[in-house]
Amino acid sequence: MKYLYVLVSDDSDYYLEQALLSITSLRLQMPNAFISLLVDDTTGANLSGKRGEILKLVNEFKSIAIDGNFNKKARSRWLKTSMRMHITGDFLYIDNDTIISGDLSVIDALNVELGAVPDNHVHLSEYEKYQPARLKRMKEKYKKLGFISCFDLDIHFNGGIFLCRDCKTAHDFFREWHRLWLHCFQLGNLTDQQSLNQSNFILGAL
Repeated sequence: MKYLYVLVSDDSDYYLEQALLSITSLRLQMPNAFISLLVDDTTGANLSGKRGEILKLVNEFKSIAIDGNFNKKARSRWLKTSMRMHITGDFLYIDNDTIISGDLSVIDALNVELGAVPDNHVHLSEYEKYQPARLKRMKEKYKKLGFISCFDLDIHFNGGIFLCRDCKTAHDFFREWHRLWLHCFQLGNLTDQQSLNQSNFILGAL
């Protein structure tokens, strides 16, 4: 299994530094891990000098051309919601702000085609009990996007860690996730969690 990072960064942010810390922590815990780094073409062009040191820690590097009309934040979500289309083989996607504190290889033994973690590690019914104001805000945002139906499920996934097999289920899921994220982008919403959960409601893959 590959360990996949998605990076969109330039000199004005610290996303590269976050990714560098996360990848280094993974290397310390799992020296033989196969690490993939997926970037947009703008980021790929600026990975030189000190910024290029990150490439020494990865086994696979891919740069994908993205329409220049997307800003940096949108390019990041564009790439994340389409990552299954650009990487072959099974992978565990890891957000750049994650520090690895143990061996992750046990995850590869899970008998699932797609896997994600519930937001805040709780079911929505627990949100209703302990964080009703937050749940109300979430529902209002989803409703504006036309995605309120996904709250029929008692679970809401966070996209920070994502296990993905190289199978039809996963490819279908990512095509739908990317399509719905583009819909959200047209409505002025750049985050990917809403389209992730609506895709799961439609396809029932997670």
